[in-house]
Amino acid sequence: MGRLTATDYVSALIERGCGSLCMDDAGDRRRMSEWVLRFMDDMSRGPSPLITFRFSDPPPSVNRVYTVQRGRKILTTEARKWKNRFVTSRGGASVADLMKLDLDAHDQFHLVIWIYLEEKEVINLGFGKDKRTKYPYAKVDTSNFFKLAEDAVTDLLGITCDRQNFKISAHKRVALARGKRIVIHLFPFETYEDPFDLPNR
Repeated sequence: MGRLTATDYVSALIERGCGSLCMDDAGDRRRMSEWVLRFMDDMSRGPSPLITFRFSDPPPSVNRVYTVQRGRKILTTEARKWKNRFVTSRGGASVADLMKLDLDAHDQFHLVIWIYLEEKEVINLGFGKDKRTKYPYAKVDTSNFFKLAEDAVTDLLGITCDRQNFKISAHKRVALARGKRIVIHLFPFETYEDPFDLPNR
């Protein structure tokens, strides 16, 4: 017997799993196998972002972003300066990349944010050595970083406002050799419903 191809393997799994209940035709199983493999390949590559920003200066945590003056919530000096630096430097993007964008007020976006911090900002290095250190990870909430970044991208791109972001994903990582930074990808949002929010039966 010759070497099995990926299509042969998936087809055999379908036959074994479904039996005679479905796809008992070898041709149907093969066509389904090819579709599954194409789907897996597409998912592994994923869509390309509309634009990517790479900025060597992560934003301040949300705890240092706002202050209240005369009953109004405004940006702190630190937050305002960071936002200005991000916008004036185009978030590290090139003029050519920005010129390629063709955004509309009806567009819906998925903003993907990666925050890279120093190890000591993410990991409690004394955990297991110092009894006063109760937890292995530092108290740095991933969600604390995305609001100012979201606002800065909105100002830079000139879109109506961050209400066009229908999905935001935030990731926190140790920076390692490449140093502290923030990386932001802007994707088109693909509408789908929550598969687990099912009506009560």
